[in-house]
Amino acid sequence: MNLGGGFGTKYCAYHGHFSSSRGDVKYAVMPYDRSDPAGCSAISGSGPNGDPAADAEVNTLAHETEEATTDGDLNAWYDRLGYENADKCAWTFGTTYTTTSGSTANMKLGGKDFLIQRNWVNAGSGGCVLHWP
Repeated sequence: MNLGGGFGTKYCAYHGHFSSSRGDVKYAVMPYDRSDPAGCSAISGSGPNGDPAADAEVNTLAHETEEATTDGDLNAWYDRLGYENADKCAWTFGTTYTTTSGSTANMKLGGKDFLIQRNWVNAGSGGCVLHWP
């Protein structure tokens, strides 16, 4: 599906909003990351959970969910360079470990391993983190 061009060169996913008769609708566009030759997947091998396509999608989904929460109408949280909070930390993962499948992960949720980008937190002097505090 062509989402207006730029997939893999300008974006891996994006979020936005539109007005409808039911109000302001927030959305995220999540193309199939695993098919992108330009690097929209940080997952190696079979992925931490044995499904490299789903594991790659969780990473970009977390990124877009964070931004849709803090800048849902594209007019709220961004820095002087125009970066939203997840963009400031895009493709950084912090401390990682090797999973039993031989892939890389940085967190365990519900007994499953995931590799998820960090997000910017303004607290203190600010920084890219996986959780706060």
